[in-house]
Amino acid sequence: MGIEKAHFAGTSTGGAILQNLAIDRPDRLRCCIFSNTWTKADEYIRRVQTARREIALSEGPEPYVRVSSLFTNGCMQFRHNLDKVMELEERSLATIAEPEILAARIDMTLNHDRLDEITKTKNSSLVIGRRDDATVPFYFSEDLHEAIEGSELIIVEEGGHYSFRRHADEWAAHIRPFLEKWEDKI
Repeated sequence: MGIEKAHFAGTSTGGAILQNLAIDRPDRLRCCIFSNTWTKADEYIRRVQTARREIALSEGPEPYVRVSSLFTNGCMQFRHNLDKVMELEERSLATIAEPEILAARIDMTLNHDRLDEITKTKNSSLVIGRRDDATVPFYFSEDLHEAIEGSELIIVEEGGHYSFRRHADEWAAHIRPFLEKWEDKI
């Protein structure tokens, strides 16, 4: 493709992957946008992810998707966007991995820990969290912001874990100025 450097955004597990890129391959990144991601699993994330893992293995894909939807969509999506929530659940059910693969992916999220190394990140970074995120609490965004020198932090009140689904315009309004600010400087 010939792309030497790019702006990268990662939400949730994508944010954990972006942490790895920022530490291991900063030369490939123009800037980083971390959204609703964690630095190292704490007891809250362990409980959420372990419950999801156990449901996937014992009950199967459909209950896993339904329970995961509670955590990832947030209550306001159920109230204001139920049709979209149901559509996302159906799409997830049509493409979901086998329970053993889901469990392995969850184990990977629980083992993610680059906390001691993330302070090495020198790429311009924006960190976004949602106060109502039931999957990854917003305090992880605060922790990541504190760990990355010079990063910017935005905490949004509502939107759930995948808030860009419900508030695409608001999402764009947050990241556009950041990208424009760094476009000519990187």
